[in-house]
Amino acid sequence: MAMEKINEYNPFVDIPKRVYTVENLRGGNKWVETCQSNHVVVIRNCVDSEFVFLCNQRVHILYMINCTNCKLKVKDSVVIVTRSCIAIDCDKCSFEFEDVDMRKLECYRVTNSQAVFLESGPVTENSKVFWRHGCNNNKVQSTNSATEKQIKQSIAVPDIKDEEGHECVCCFDEQLKIIIGPVTSSQNSGPNKHADRMIVELKELEKTPFTMTKQQLDRAYDKERAEIADPISSVTEKAKKIADMIRASPYTVVYTGAGVSTSANIPDFRGPQGLWTLRDKGRSASRNYDDNEVRPTYCHYAITELVQQNLVHFVITTNMDALHIRSGLPLHLICEQHGNCHKEICETCKASYYRQYKTTHDDDGTHRTGR
Repeated sequence: MAMEKINEYNPFVDIPKRVYTVENLRGGNKWVETCQSNHVVVIRNCVDSEFVFLCNQRVHILYMINCTNCKLKVKDSVVIVTRSCIAIDCDKCSFEFEDVDMRKLECYRVTNSQAVFLESGPVTENSKVFWRHGCNNNKVQSTNSATEKQIKQSIAVPDIKDEEGHECVCCFDEQLKIIIGPVTSSQNSGPNKHADRMIVELKELEKTPFTMTKQQLDRAYDKERAEIADPISSVTEKAKKIADMIRASPYTVVYTGAGVSTSANIPDFRGPQGLWTLRDKGRSASRNYDDNEVRPTYCHYAITELVQQNLVHFVITTNMDALHIRSGLPLHLICEQHGNCHKEICETCKASYYRQYKTTHDDDGTHRTGR
């Protein structure tokens, strides 16, 4: 059944782009954790270095230029606004993406390098790697994201020697595939010229004064995180459409996140009062709440009712609060992707026990409960 196209809301357009540059690093490690949605990140002229983009931040686009024997690692939950990364004139480099919605990695004059996707099927299925003129002796891998070691698929990329005519595209399906064909329309002037033009444009952007004050910038970032409330008439119309789609679907899976539990007084992460939002503002971002007072919400109960009516057939959640289970959802019909902090498993007999209280110890970083 085809989904109706929904107009995309883009809150990022009002903030001028700003260059965040890391350059001339020799044999070091750089942890990047303070980027925002208007940051154009440029890693340039670095050797024997590793760059790790930590979770829960936004960047506009990533560039890696003229680097040798460097590793770029983009961790889970990093939001790349343009969903793009561009590598130019790099040798012996590794570009690693861990469950990141990264649709396009463009490589120009890149040699002896590899693109690695720590695979989560729904994410990598939309990813493509473009190898253009001057790209030689490269490969693409997908690995098991649970271990970061087990190689699931690996494929060598044909050398691209034709300056004006062709490119190689690696895409993910059930198997890694390679497509060799004419360059895309945006490259009609020639891949080399296009890459050189991007380098010039970046230098011009770096010279452009950033005129927004801190107060204006803070307001703009708050606008990005603003919650959009539709009028009741619109909500009712959309609910009817979704209900019709659920009735017509032979198999319906519900995927939930932090938003379904905010009305139970459990904070989300990126909302106006989210944990990461407050952290970025230097304010307290505590996750403490009274487990004895937390109850499933109307949303949890509604999903369970749809399951009981055989209209919803499975539930996937990133939440660890056990509220889906406490609403009556059968254990065999839910996948808790990040685990459950109210669940204990006996290491001897493997029996599972669900508690009213949290069983994990946040202070020591372990999963042992001591019982």
